[in-house]
Amino acid sequence: MKKILLITTLSLLAFQCESKQDWRAELEKANKQEELRMAESRAKIQANIKGSYKIENGFSSKEEALIAFLKEVQAGSKSNYKSIFTPLEQETVVFPNTLGSGTSLDSTPLEDYKKLIQSRQDQGIERLREVLKGNRLSIKDVIWETPRTYKKIVGHKPGSLEVLVNGKPMNIDQIKMIFEVNGKFKVGVVAP
Repeated sequence: MKKILLITTLSLLAFQCESKQDWRAELEKANKQEELRMAESRAKIQANIKGSYKIENGFSSKEEALIAFLKEVQAGSKSNYKSIFTPLEQETVVFPNTLGSGTSLDSTPLEDYKKLIQSRQDQGIERLREVLKGNRLSIKDVIWETPRTYKKIVGHKPGSLEVLVNGKPMNIDQIKMIFEVNGKFKVGVVAP
């Protein structure tokens, strides 16, 4: 009886050790796949690094880009905003310049990152749409943080933004960054 109990115990221990090794092997395989995805993402982004960049429909000032975006959102348009970076412009202008700047782009595969920022942008625009209901819109006050240089583009972050909607003051914090590319400005980051 003791021999059967001893054999059973040894068998269970051997099975447990094998299970732990299988688990570790699967984890290591998943890590290698993720590292490969990250390397491919970095290569794709770095392929878009250039000496200079050009954007379409840029504005002559950050304030002009800001008010144009707010008016587009207020008008209720659901897509094709002219005042915000298109997905192609994000991938070919913003991402090559912000890679390595401590954003989640540094640690998230490109396709996952694009889905993440699109989702956050949609949520931010929806919240803005709720706040900006009304006919008259004007910027009451914007306090800009110190501009940040990201390789060949400059980021302008509104630290505080107060608008008037039908004469009523509203604080807005969904616009996280406006980028300047060769003297032209567009909204670059919107989030809830």
